[in-house]
Amino acid sequence: LSQSGEFGFVLFGLAGASGLLEGRLFQLLTLVIALTMALTPLALLIGERAARWLQDAEPTHDLDTAHLGDDRPHVIIAGFGRVGRRIARLLHQGGVPFLAIERDTVRVMEGRREGLPVFFGDASQVDVLRAAGIDRARLLVCSLDQPLAAIRLVRQLREQHPDLPIHARGRDRLHCDELREAGATEVVSETLEASLQLGTGVLRSAGLPEDRIGKLVAGLRREYYD
Repeated sequence: LSQSGEFGFVLFGLAGASGLLEGRLFQLLTLVIALTMALTPLALLIGERAARWLQDAEPTHDLDTAHLGDDRPHVIIAGFGRVGRRIARLLHQGGVPFLAIERDTVRVMEGRREGLPVFFGDASQVDVLRAAGIDRARLLVCSLDQPLAAIRLVRQLREQHPDLPIHARGRDRLHCDELREAGATEVVSETLEASLQLGTGVLRSAGLPEDRIGKLVAGLRREYYD
C-alpha cells in the first residue's frame, strides 16, 4: 500500500496533457510516485524484520504437559474444531490422557471452560509439537480445518517420527488420498461418513433389513477408501 504504482504515471500524464493538472502539481505527483516506488523495497525489508521481531517477542504456545505426568504416553489432537472437539470429549470420557492444540483463541477458551486440556499453539510448528510431548505421544490425531496444513503436518511428522500412528480427518476422497500419501496411518472422510450415517437411516426407514443395510454400507465404504 505504500507505493502509487506505474499506472499513476499514465493517469497523471493524461491529466496533465488534458490540462486538468497544472505543470508544478504534475511534477510533484510524478515525483511522489517515483519516490514511493523506490522506497517500497526498503519498506518491505523493514516490515519483514519487524514481523520476525514481533514473532520472537510473542509466545508461540502456552502448552503445559505437567498434568499428564513425565513419562505417561498420551494422545495429541491437532486442531480443536468440530471433529477435534468431539474426539477430545470421547477421550476425556474414556479416561485417555490427551491434549489438544488449537491456534484459535476462542476455541481454546471454549474447550477450557468444558474442563478439557486445550492449549494455544500452531500444531504445524516443530517447537509446539515438541512442547506437547510428541516424542512420547501414543498417537496423533490430525483434525486441522486447513487441508494443506494437515498434509504438511502429516508429512512432517512421518519424516521425523516414522513409527508414530497418525489418524487424520480428510474432507473428501482427494484429500484422503493426499493424507495417505503424506504418511497418515488411518484416514477418515468426513463427507463420506456423514453420507453413510444419513444413508443408513434412510435405508432403515425404507424397510431394508439390517444385514442388507450393513452389506451396502460396508461395500460403499470399501469402494470409497480402496
